[in-house]
Amino acid sequence: VNLAQEGEPRRWLLPAVIGGVLLVGGGLTWRQFSGDAAVPAPATAGTVVDVTPVGTNGALSTSFPTRPPVEVLSTEDRDNLLAQADAYLKDGTGSENPGRHLTFPDDDSALGLYRKVLAGEPANAQAKAGVAAIVAYYGYMSYQMCAKEMWSDCGRTARIGLTIDQGDETLIKLNEASGLGEAGEKPTLPPKPAE
Repeated sequence: VNLAQEGEPRRWLLPAVIGGVLLVGGGLTWRQFSGDAAVPAPATAGTVVDVTPVGTNGALSTSFPTRPPVEVLSTEDRDNLLAQADAYLKDGTGSENPGRHLTFPDDDSALGLYRKVLAGEPANAQAKAGVAAIVAYYGYMSYQMCAKEMWSDCGRTARIGLTIDQGDETLIKLNEASGLGEAGEKPTLPPKPAE
């Protein structure tokens, strides 16, 4: 199909040329400001998406956490999760299987199941008490190890508890004491936590 008859101006040519120039210019501008930065992988649920404009050296850095969809639990499902979490808590804080199923694996441990309930019901008292009991357990066990001057084990146990509650004062002090003990010092321990 002939778009223009002989002798007629080609009206489509000018917009096409301008569009091409803008496209090439935009690509070059983008390339200049982005450098050789890699294209980030698509974000998945629960990740933090960095929306810093490329080439700004963080001048306008703003990150927004994305939240995974919250699974709405039926009353029966919630009660089953709590019952299983309580059973894991009892077993893992007992003398036969210390630590077992308290924090690992994420989806089948006391901590993981309590957190699943709390994701849908942040004020659930039973789940909150369960998480607090796990933190207290790690505080008590860490203290016992520090009292026996088992500094490395004391610090490792305190740090497990701190992954659950970063602000727990007893665990913070025990972790610091373990470091001092490993360095050959005689640290002062915090008050003994309740068993």
